[in-house]
Amino acid sequence: MKQWAQALHAYNGWDLLSGVAGLQLMRENADRLLRLEAAAALVASMQPKRDGARMTSHRWSTWLNNSELVAAVAPSEDPFAYPLVEEIVFYGGSFRVFPG
Repeated sequence: MKQWAQALHAYNGWDLLSGVAGLQLMRENADRLLRLEAAAALVASMQPKRDGARMTSHRWSTWLNNSELVAAVAPSEDPFAYPLVEEIVFYGGSFRVFPG
């Protein structure tokens, strides 16, 4: 894990953490939750660096789709088979909630 963290050392730790958290909430990334959770654990284990550079969208894409981190966890990923949110009916109307 240290080798993966070294590749991110130049970037702002708070930017990395908020970026990974935001990507986990996107519907398009439901099939990639395992790699995003691994990325979040990696970023959370790093010493935060406030003065680092911000990740560009190209760098995010490269890191989360073509890195050694992905090579380690991608074979364990499965397509997401359930809806991202479920609808429940309660007093006052129907509401969309995360399953679980």
